[in-house]
Amino acid sequence: MVEIKKLIKNNQRLMPFLLAAILILFLGVIFYFLNQESKLPVQKKLLLAQNKTDLVRLDQIEKNLKDRQAEIELVSQSLPGSYEEVAAFVSQVEAIADSRNQALEIKIDENIKTEKEGPANLGLGLKITGSYQGLKEVLSQIAKLPYHTQIIMLKTEGTEGKISTQVNIRLFMRSI
Repeated sequence: MVEIKKLIKNNQRLMPFLLAAILILFLGVIFYFLNQESKLPVQKKLLLAQNKTDLVRLDQIEKNLKDRQAEIELVSQSLPGSYEEVAAFVSQVEAIADSRNQALEIKIDENIKTEKEGPANLGLGLKITGSYQGLKEVLSQIAKLPYHTQIIMLKTEGTEGKISTQVNIRLFMRSI
């Protein structure tokens, strides 16, 4: 019994330190969990702000699309969408060359590689023979036609006052 009293008496001196250590540990655990809980609203606020920014960007994209819809439609209308429309382009080129007294040969050129990206296109080879001034006018008038074309190759040879020019173009189209 004496030993138990002695043990209790010795522990009474350690008791305040033990209680202080338990209290500190308890407060540490509470502060840790409160700190974790306080981070959640900050993360949610950041996510909400990012979502609001994304919504503003999406609204801007939709507005730009609506603003550009008329331009998109205009470009779409300038792309032939049928073989008849391609034939109309060819007829217009022939009429331009004829009105400038230029001989013209047109053929579909399968050697012109189509681009993988972007709209469909058709390679055409134009051989124009005549005067320099007439050639200049023909090419200028073709450029003014309401079609999207790209010159791939232009090769000119002159013989005795006549110029023979080979022009390879790419005619952009809607899918046919």
